[in-house]
Amino acid sequence: MHQPLQPYADNFIPVIPIEETGDIRHTERNPFCFDDSTCPCHEDPTLIALVAQHVANGVLTPTEATRTVKGEML
Repeated sequence: MHQPLQPYADNFIPVIPIEETGDIRHTERNPFCFDDSTCPCHEDPTLIALVAQHVANGVLTPTEATRTVKGEML
């Protein structure tokens, strides 16, 4: 006998698995991780220079740049 599916609750959040082989903390769009303040990414001069260039171009404010390097903005 076929049973119809029950409707989902309105607080249902689908889970989309990500590839386990990649590093999800460091991406091209977000090179600064948010979960490890001792990670060398937060002191990488190349990455920091890129953020400084965004400030110079008016893309980020100095406060946003600081938060980005600290991993507080994604």
